[in-house]
Amino acid sequence: MKDDQPPPSKTRSLLQKIIGLLQKQNSKQDLRDYLQEAQDNHIIDTEEAAMIAGVLAVSEQRVRNVMLPKSKMVTVCENMTFEQIINLVIDSGHSRFPVARDDDIIGILLAKDLLGFLRTSTEDFSISQLMRSVYYIPESKPLNVMLHEFRLHRLHMAIVTSEYGDIAGLITIEDVIEEIIGEIDDEHDSEDNEDIKKVGTGKYLVSALTKVDDFNTYFHTKLDTDASDTIGGYVLSHFGYVPRVGERVEFAGLKFIVTKANDRRILDLVVNR
Repeated sequence: MKDDQPPPSKTRSLLQKIIGLLQKQNSKQDLRDYLQEAQDNHIIDTEEAAMIAGVLAVSEQRVRNVMLPKSKMVTVCENMTFEQIINLVIDSGHSRFPVARDDDIIGILLAKDLLGFLRTSTEDFSISQLMRSVYYIPESKPLNVMLHEFRLHRLHMAIVTSEYGDIAGLITIEDVIEEIIGEIDDEHDSEDNEDIKKVGTGKYLVSALTKVDDFNTYFHTKLDTDASDTIGGYVLSHFGYVPRVGERVEFAGLKFIVTKANDRRILDLVVNR
């Protein structure tokens, strides 16, 4: 027996406890405690424990917690030309695009469906020929139910609606899986991990995890570094509550707009000088 392996009797004991929890109406915290015990005794490793914890977390979260908000959606307008759509596909690197008509989403376009037009005339091109149907889901839907529906209907993307029926954002099967196994980097994910990115004249996209020190250096501000470690926490203290996407606040001569947030914290901001 290897030195780092627990005795078979202890392994059986822990597994029996976990199986017993699954068969009874115990709390998920009880299960987490036994998983931690199994990890401490080298029955499962850190990654396995994290994945099981992710499965438990998915059942406790809602679509609104992980969706891409409407403000960050890359959409195709129904009246765009073939060339305009191709340029958008190239620039974004995405493979699926909601098709927009005013404030509504009327279909889903797959980039691969455009390939057939590359060798033929595009004069008669119409996006309606290629659109797939839209699958709408409420932002309150539990993530574990959403994952089941993705598998059942063989979907990769769904459009999220608010309680008032407005478009709130979108969610992909990758978003749900990442909640279980962690971040998935594909060939189109940016390798640029800058916390502050200039996106226009006097306009910057800022990660809420940016250190206040780094923010001060970049923007030549003098925010109190003792008040908060991150700019997200600093902005949160000015709101006095967790703001919704689109809410704004001004201080230090700058305008802050929340572009991504969940029920617990701010995730991304746009800062305007």
